[in-house]
Amino acid sequence: MWTLCLALWRLLAGDEEPRRVDPDRPTITNTTSTVPRGAVQIEAGVDAQVYGRASQDEFLVATPLIVRIGLHDRVELRVFDGDPFRWALGQTAARQQQEVSLGAKILLFERGTRTKTSLGLQPQLLPVSPLGKETFWAPLPAVVLLLSVEPGEWNISVNAGIKTAPADTGRCCEISDLFTASFSRTIVDQRLRFWGEAYARLDFPHTELAELAGDAGLMVHLHPRVALDVGALVGRARRTLVVSALAGLSVRFGPR
Repeated sequence: MWTLCLALWRLLAGDEEPRRVDPDRPTITNTTSTVPRGAVQIEAGVDAQVYGRASQDEFLVATPLIVRIGLHDRVELRVFDGDPFRWALGQTAARQQQEVSLGAKILLFERGTRTKTSLGLQPQLLPVSPLGKETFWAPLPAVVLLLSVEPGEWNISVNAGIKTAPADTGRCCEISDLFTASFSRTIVDQRLRFWGEAYARLDFPHTELAELAGDAGLMVHLHPRVALDVGALVGRARRTLVVSALAGLSVRFGPR
């Protein structure tokens, strides 16, 4: 047991002043920041729907997970981005809890010192669950454009993207447009961060506002490589009011 604890500590404390972990979770909006080259960052959480149930909901508790692997100073690989457990069971939800993807995040452009502005791209492949009701099994494409502006201790991020998904008939495909915006600020010597977010998802060909929600919360950095987050979400999914409690843990292993 002591050997395991010592090995974990060495992984977490591999250098004297590691860069503070910067998770994407728990919001839908992602910043342009990438995991350092050679590092592996695991972000896991719980999304518990405490009020409201839409007709498409087969579960009320999701377990979002993402493994981020730094390939380059400007490129990261993203694995299991979503809820692999619910996806493997082929369960559905009114919100985006049931999908899983394999993709990358690419920092395309960055400039500025006092007010840093950056642009990124997040391409994805969303495989269809072999246990779902779909009549085909194939990875469906998605792409999200990322914009971040950082005046001082603030971060303001905007995402816009397109995702494809199986139609209600079980055949390919429907298209969703995703629009999100978030703000966050670090306080107390960068050990605490609070955030707020709003996002919307439109489904086509129904031209339906499938999801409109806002969330907010607090992140606590227990260590430069470890962060805990808690938050709450309120919104509408398939014309149903939903309220969810969010919590998660993010840990980075490797250099810097």
